Amino acid sequence: MKPPYIISYNIGFYIFDYNLIFGWRLDNKMTEWNSELELGYPKIDNHHRIFLKTINKFLQKLNQGVDLKVDLETLLYFLTDYVETHFIEEEQILKKINYFNYSKHKQAHQRLKENLGKLKRKYWELVQDSSDLFLIKLFITNLKEDLINKLVAHMKEEDSDIIIKVEEAL
Repeated sequence: MKPPYIISYNIGFYIFDYNLIFGWRLDNKMTEWNSELELGYPKIDNHHRIFLKTINKFLQKLNQGVDLKVDLETLLYFLTDYVETHFIEEEQILKKINYFNYSKHKQAHQRLKENLGKLKRKYWELVQDSSDLFLIKLFITNLKEDLINKLVAHMKEEDSDIIIKVEEAL
């Protein structure tokens, strides 16, 4: 096993495994939609299904060696739209059912929006005009760790806490 390497690209310091640098392959194992993720509110459940399907499709395409930047920009536009639309609608539902943890949930949404905003700024400042494949891959890894994984965790943990309350309200 090769030792990890420390790389700096003006977007922070990252420790990378030898295989990530010289044989890059992003872990494309993501969450598949299943009944445990259902909140019981069809509109929100559909948002979650579309999110997971889009992310899984993106990760599969990455490992097939397709045009990373085109798919990456498409994903950033999707994530922007998803976060805005989904969070607004989810927060409206939480208000409607008088969800006891509404303010905490809304704060979690705000943190995720801020993460997305930071990542988009990094993309437009550093990656968009770059032909440096390593920088593009570094950004994608950062995107997955700093946003996508957090969105999935939010859906699995924080959103799942709402299930009982939604069932009671319906």
